Formats: sequence, structure tokens, C-alpha cells
Amino acid sequence: MALILSHEEQEQVEALKAWWRENGRWVMTAVASALLVSLTWNGWRWWHSAQSQEAARHYAAVVQASAAKQWDEAEQSWQRLAAIPWVGKRQASYAALTVAHAAARAGSWSVAERVLALALPLAEGEAAALVRQQAALVRLAQNDPQGALALLESSVPAPFAPLMSEVRGDALAMLGNREAAERSYVEALTSAQDPMWRSILEAKRDQLRARSTY
Repeated sequence: MALILSHEEQEQVEALKAWWRENGRWVMTAVASALLVSLTWNGWRWWHSAQSQEAARHYAAVVQASAAKQWDEAEQSWQRLAAIPWVGKRQASYAALTVAHAAARAGSWSVAERVLALALPLAEGEAAALVRQQAALVRLAQNDPQGALALLESSVPAPFAPLMSEVRGDALAMLGNREAAERSYVEALTSAQDPMWRSILEAKRDQLRARSTY
């Protein structure tokens, strides 16, 4: 049965058709754009959540392998972590510090040096400063003060400057440059806040001064 419309209703239908012919394409474009934004946002949230879970799993594997002194497994887990875009790369710097710390305590200096060297290009900001400082300490532990100094050449965030100054002082003292080493310790003291750390820096400075009197 055909639908009978009044004259007024027919005019409204014709007006609607005309409006749709003129604006329908833009409406569909707007709807499609909104749908795309929604799908993109939800997809990004899912992707980010999946990344975070995968990164957490690999980070835990790094910690576990490092505690067990399974250096090959620790390094492989670290590599898998670092390969995860964004989330993994951000966490890889701190995971490298975990491996290096455990390896250094076990005397496995080559492991510590290797993983820190791998992490350095990925590290940013404060993480980069910590990785660089620890890498320099590992060089010092292997009697390579020149290598340690080379790692300290880059600028670091202000809160980490005293740490770098102390390591620089250690390297210079090892090289026999007492005056420059003392200046580095004094420079560290100007910003160091922790009382125990200040005592260590003062002891290093005073030891150099005592040597210079002989």
C-alpha cells in the first residue's frame, strides 16, 4: 500500500533530499573521520597496553636472570625489551642498569660494560646520565681512566652534575692529575646534599691534598 503524503510533507521530503544531495558527502566524510579517530584512539590504547605488558614481562626476565647470574639470558631478555617500540626503549636504560649492577657485583665487568654500551644510544635525559655515569665507573674498575673521561664529556641534567664530577675526579686522580681531580671533587661538593656523600667527597679531596704536600 503506497504511502500518501500531504503537499506539505512532500515539500519537506523534497527539501530533505535536496539538502542531502548538497551536504550528504560532507556528512559522510565527518562521520567517517569521527569513526577513524575513535578506532585510532582505541587501537592506540590497546597497542600501548599490549606493549606495556610485554615490556613488563621482559623486564622481569632481565631482573630474574641477573639475580641468577645468567648473563646470556639477561642480555637476551634485555635485547627483547629494547626492541619494543617506545615503552621498551624507555625501560631498556633502567634494565641495563639492573644488569650492570648485578654483573659488577659478580665481577663480570665485560657484561656490565657491554650492556651499558648497548643502552647508551637509547637512553635519554636522566636515564642517559645514569647509564653514562655507571659506564664510566665500569671503565675505572677496569683501569681505563681515559675511557671513563671520554664517557663524561657530554652534558647532563644539573642534578646529575655532581655525580659526573666525582667520577671525573676519580679518573683524573688515577691518571695522576691531582690538581684537576681536586677541582672536580670541590665542584661536586658545591652541589652535593647528602651528608654521607659529602663526607666521601671531602675524604677524597683531603687525600689528594695530603699527597700534594709530600
